[in-house]
Amino acid sequence: MLTLVILKCPPGVSMPDRRAVPLTGVLTIGRSPDCTLPLPDQHVSREHCRIDLVSGSWWLRVTAGVNPVWVGKNELFKNEVQLLRVGDQLRIGGFELAVVESSADGLGVPHDNDEGWPDDTTIVDWDAIFANSLILRAKTGGD
Repeated sequence: MLTLVILKCPPGVSMPDRRAVPLTGVLTIGRSPDCTLPLPDQHVSREHCRIDLVSGSWWLRVTAGVNPVWVGKNELFKNEVQLLRVGDQLRIGGFELAVVESSADGLGVPHDNDEGWPDDTTIVDWDAIFANSLILRAKTGGD
């Protein structure tokens, strides 16, 4: 099962209590407390984007009128869609999130092969997820 995990919050914002959300149905992300995953940041729209299951694949659709969503290096604007895969990193406002594989044993983080592409998944604990996030950002030059 795919899970969306918050890796980093904007400066001055505490990590939300709910920092991992399994993708099991329609997921709304935004500043509104009515969203499935509320992200309290002035650069996040009330409903910023949504993730839907379509024909067996998870798709992100930007619903915000002005604020974009970054999926990797792709900047998406209102009504643009992007297929989500394990290992994708999202930036919404000042938040950084990752799509990971989860199971009854925990959450998985993709490993990089020699070419830098994810090639398999290992089950790890929370500390390893956040440490791996720092490694991925260091490899890609992200903050």
